[in-house]
Amino acid sequence: MHKVLFFEHVESFAHLGRNDFVGSAANVLHSILDRSPVEKFVVLYVNSKAEVTGSEVVAVGDLEMVQVGVRNMFRGAILHTAPRIVLGHNHPHGDPTASQPDWLLTDAAMLCSELLKIQVMDHIIVSPNGKHYSCFEHVQDFQRMMQDAALRAQAQQVINNLIPSANKGPMGIDMNTLKKIMGIF
Repeated sequence: MHKVLFFEHVESFAHLGRNDFVGSAANVLHSILDRSPVEKFVVLYVNSKAEVTGSEVVAVGDLEMVQVGVRNMFRGAILHTAPRIVLGHNHPHGDPTASQPDWLLTDAAMLCSELLKIQVMDHIIVSPNGKHYSCFEHVQDFQRMMQDAALRAQAQQVINNLIPSANKGPMGIDMNTLKKIMGIF
């Protein structure tokens, strides 16, 4: 398990508009990830006052990718009773644009967020050149990609891997409900 860093100075998002929130969250992620030569996946823990109270590196990858299980994204939020999280990772190569695997991971996180009642405030990708990409601000990119039948099949596989049985998911939710939550089938 990775070490959770709790902040002495708390970054508050409560007074910020959407654009300022993304910029502030990206700044926190830049401070954690900018010097990393490999991809890392970070979760920022946000309390009910919209303050970032801690962060955790939940996965470390290589130059081109990081693999993280959805379970690892939410474990710390549950343990530290954080009602909200910000997901973030870096693209050391410099282009922060979300890839297909990034979108599939974001979608799986949103599904779990709905089930666990832990709000995902955004998934932000940062690059060492100071740029960032908010998945929530570019949701139309995801919707365009999901029109591709092959990608829809990949998304279905992600769902199948998250759900222990063919018909029922966690807490007895059926596949049709899960599909509606995801909004893609």
